[in-house]
Amino acid sequence: MRPAKKYPEGFEGEATATYTNGDKYIGSWKAGLRDGEGTFEYNSRGNNEETPVTYKGEWAAGKKCGIGKQIYRDKDGGEIGTYYGYWENDCRHGEGVMTYKNKDVYSGNWKEGSKDGKGTYVFEKTGQKYVGVFMQGQMIKGKWIYPNGTSFEGGFDNNKPKGQGCWSFENGNKVQGTYRQIHTALIPTQRQPHTLRQPCSKCPRECTHPR
Repeated sequence: MRPAKKYPEGFEGEATATYTNGDKYIGSWKAGLRDGEGTFEYNSRGNNEETPVTYKGEWAAGKKCGIGKQIYRDKDGGEIGTYYGYWENDCRHGEGVMTYKNKDVYSGNWKEGSKDGKGTYVFEKTGQKYVGVFMQGQMIKGKWIYPNGTSFEGGFDNNKPKGQGCWSFENGNKVQGTYRQIHTALIPTQRQPHTLRQPCSKCPRECTHPR
């Protein structure tokens, strides 16, 4: 990662910097670097899915570091999410909460910009939620809970059940087994996972019972 550019050279104190691409920083400086409390307003648009609009929070040696809030937009300018939490070296890192455009919410640990460690992902549309461990943005091991009380607890791969696991149903029945994926779909690490379809509570295998 490139070192932060010093601007203005050697300046310390409170100041506003307007960059040639239209971006603006308002806040504290130390040795010519953004350091302390400050707000960065992004005017330029990147080619990535996530392009920041505004970051307001703590800085260290020219990088986002500490607690801060960042609003994201897509490449067309529409707002797609908000993150509030800890940062390190310009990346989401540590405890934080991400609210997505569809109102899904992830709260938990981050590492170098990706969901990593213990966390909870809540699906706004269905009311389902996953509570467990993530690694590099993917579900690894945890519990998927439905609004009716049904849940699956076990291993996950590509955000789907895989390996040892147990379904627990609202009627008290349980189905334990080893699950394997027949059809898989890779999910980019910074996109929301799909909701999980629960099996029939009357039998352990695929069936035609309505549900």
